[in-house]
Amino acid sequence: MQSGEEKIKAYLGFSLKSGKIALGADVICDMKKGAFLILADADTGVTTKKRLCAAAERLHCPLYFYCGEEKGGTGAALSRPAVKAAALKDKNLAKATQEAVGRNEKWKLYSGGEI
Repeated sequence: MQSGEEKIKAYLGFSLKSGKIALGADVICDMKKGAFLILADADTGVTTKKRLCAAAERLHCPLYFYCGEEKGGTGAALSRPAVKAAALKDKNLAKATQEAVGRNEKWKLYSGGEI
C-alpha cells in the first residue's frame, strides 16, 4: 500500500502527464475557470498567498498549503523544485488528490482568516 506522500506524487504525476495542471501562482491567478484544487507552499510570499486565496475564492476550489519541515513541498511532489503553486484542472484527479492531502498532516486547508 502506498503512503500518503507517494499517492500525492502519483496523482500530481498523472496530472502532469495528462496536461491537466496549471503551474505557478501567476498562471493560477489568471485562470477564469477550470481549477478544482490549488496546492501551494506555505513559504511563498504574503502577496502571493493573498492572490492565491483570492483565486481559490473566485474559482470556488479548496486551497491547501504545504507546511512540512522541508522547503518546496509542492515542487518536490511534482519533481519540479522551482514550482511553488499548482492547480489541478481535472475533477477526478483533484478529488483523489484532495483526499490524500487531507489525510496528510503536512498539508493544511486554508479556511479563511489571516495568512
